[in-house]
Amino acid sequence: MLFQPFAVALLAAAASASPVAPRQSAGPGTTLQAGWYWIRAVAAPNFHKYLQTKPTNAPGTAILETYKTAGQYNVKNGQLVANTGDGNAPLYLHVEKPADLANPPRTLATSFNTTENTFGTFAFQGDALTWSVPEVKRQNLAAWLVCKSQGLFINTGAYGYQTPSGCSDQTIHYYNDAHANDVSAEKKTLIVPDKDADGLTSGAILQKTLILLGLEPHLISAHLLQKGSNIHDESERAAMARHEPEYIFVLDQGSRKSSPVIDAPHKAFIIDHHWALEDDFPEGSDHVTACHSPPVATSSLLTYHICSELHKDVQSTCDWLCVMGTHGDLGNTLKWEPPFPDMKATFKTHTKKALNEAVSLINAPRRTATYDVPGAWAALTSATSPSELLQNRALLNARAEVNAEVERCTHTAPKFSADATIAVFRISSAAQIHPVIATRWAGHLQSPKLQVVLVANEGYLPGMVNFSCRVPRSARARDPPVNIIEVLQGIAARATDPTLRERLGESFARGHKEASGGIVPKAEFEEFMEVLEIGKKTKGEGDGGSPRKAKKDAVAPKQSNTLMNYFGKQAAA
Repeated sequence: MLFQPFAVALLAAAASASPVAPRQSAGPGTTLQAGWYWIRAVAAPNFHKYLQTKPTNAPGTAILETYKTAGQYNVKNGQLVANTGDGNAPLYLHVEKPADLANPPRTLATSFNTTENTFGTFAFQGDALTWSVPEVKRQNLAAWLVCKSQGLFINTGAYGYQTPSGCSDQTIHYYNDAHANDVSAEKKTLIVPDKDADGLTSGAILQKTLILLGLEPHLISAHLLQKGSNIHDESERAAMARHEPEYIFVLDQGSRKSSPVIDAPHKAFIIDHHWALEDDFPEGSDHVTACHSPPVATSSLLTYHICSELHKDVQSTCDWLCVMGTHGDLGNTLKWEPPFPDMKATFKTHTKKALNEAVSLINAPRRTATYDVPGAWAALTSATSPSELLQNRALLNARAEVNAEVERCTHTAPKFSADATIAVFRISSAAQIHPVIATRWAGHLQSPKLQVVLVANEGYLPGMVNFSCRVPRSARARDPPVNIIEVLQGIAARATDPTLRERLGESFARGHKEASGGIVPKAEFEEFMEVLEIGKKTKGEGDGGSPRKAKKDAVAPKQSNTLMNYFGKQAAA
């Protein structure tokens, strides 16, 4: 994963990227000079307020205020030096020296003067400005307070604990873009979330955060991909470009090395958790991915984690979205234990039943034959709690439609590969139900040889086969663990025609090691099935290559509790 402060900075930039207007007072100007930095806060309530003198560029109080009068600074020989313009004497940041160094007051005032500071030393730690002096013991050398009239003070106590009345805790950081900027920027921002609960909640968290930061809602757009498409398709790139965005956030879409997200100038940021190599991202984009950092966080959890640092209200307004997205991908039995955040307060406000029901409802529209992802997005972004989603008639109708189609197709009998490691179910439906059926059968089909349950849907997209793979429960504890992506790639590599893997396309064997699949042409899928020798017997195995048939010739007693009964009961429920 990339260093998180970069992610925070890029998110913040989407809400803050307009250059300053010309400043009338004397000073270094509005363009950053070589060897100098802007210094600003990056958290509420002083988000993108800049260090400066009061009065501007003259001896006086140190304050955090508007970008329009931001000063330029650097640390030289332990002094924080202010650039006052060519030919002018610099200013130095001074720190108040308390009478009792062993028991200093909670706040030490700061001010700029023409003489060097004689109390303490300034330094940059990373991009954070720190101050220290041996006589004053501080828990956090980067802790500052902003108090009355935006005055800047050294915080001698704990950051974020027993903050003095009228003050706010801050850290301040250097920034070296050519111009200072402000949250009132008018830059178009495009959010491109995936269609499932994890992707849509990631987008909703980001949208709410940008609005909290001050970006006008009319500047925020969402692009929802068409059925069967991905962000790399030329039709989708053209559709995204029509929004004319300057910032693009791609959330939970999977990762692939490709050309830029759009051809026009832009800044793209990818938040994802699907399996990817370091260069498996669009050209010119930056990314945060959790795929190499077990336990793998979902995209919604990553987005929530990043955004929580940008505004104090993100946690209270978006915590339920984070839980929904995470449960959507990792299941509702997930234990929220470290390193995952503590969500006890969320579960006190919203019941797990309501949260999990909401996940089911938000996932339903994208599975219908009409692929009503816009309806799910509209419902989610307008809701303030999961309970509101439970009353949404369109979502309820979509779930009923999907459940009926799952019931119609779920009883398809499996066929097995010659080595009994792959169980294949073939269905035909305009609904995206193949992942649901794969998950169901993976929980109940058992065999000591079985590695992958594959459900292929020939009716979802014209001329294509959409298939989903899951690791069966009986194989989840194996060592080494089953890696579906490697299994699929290995099968393609065994084909007699060495071009098969290339012809299967870029959408083959994507996703996660435990939950993968693909979208491939029908002819190539049939070649793939031929490699598996579906339905052919190997020595010692029974009809259809079923691992159940290979155990012994004896006729077992008829079992009353069958998979067909199970799914019948599920449908009735």
